[in-house]
Amino acid sequence: MKIDSRDPKSALAQGNRAKVLACLNRFDAALAAFDQARQLQGDRPTFDTRSNRAATLLACGRRDEGRAALEEAARMLTSDPPARSSERTSIVRNLFLRTKDPAEWRRLIPDFVEVFAHRQVVAALGQGLVASIRTLRCIKASPDVSSEWVRVWRELAGGHKEMALPLRLLGAAVHYLASGDDRPLLALPVEERRIVEPLLGLEPDGGSGPEFKIA
Repeated sequence: MKIDSRDPKSALAQGNRAKVLACLNRFDAALAAFDQARQLQGDRPTFDTRSNRAATLLACGRRDEGRAALEEAARMLTSDPPARSSERTSIVRNLFLRTKDPAEWRRLIPDFVEVFAHRQVVAALGQGLVASIRTLRCIKASPDVSSEWVRVWRELAGGHKEMALPLRLLGAAVHYLASGDDRPLLALPVEERRIVEPLLGLEPDGGSGPEFKIA
């Protein structure tokens, strides 16, 4: 059966393949797959593809191209219709999956923060940071790596008011994952705890809680 070149499922498959290749540091192959996904998307490009392609360009040292591509992606967060919630989080999650090297995080995160702040959508990074709690749990990241993840983001993005809540939630979650001590979780307001608990695989009080959304 011939696959329609504009079939969104084909674009999705290529985009997912590209993200896996990027996480394996196979940057040339990843960029080729991202470009194929963009072609398949036609006039309906996704934030997920554009943002992760931008992150891959930055990761392989093509900073000017990467920042320009990231600007394009960030504009989509205020477009009509806006990028879907599930798309907004993968750029942060995939950075963690690709490397556990804090020096690499420190190299890349400032560009993320600067570009998103310029477009006034830095809250999207906060949303991705909260979503990364599930990733830390699922891959059983070590306490040292998880704590450094919090520390680096706090150092590089903590000056933005939009990041205060995400960093607070991430910090409480990392403490719980490392020690099993739920006191930092219990110290959170109920509405904040209901955001974190499902990401930790815990039952939230009173049923499923609100999704953490971009402001």
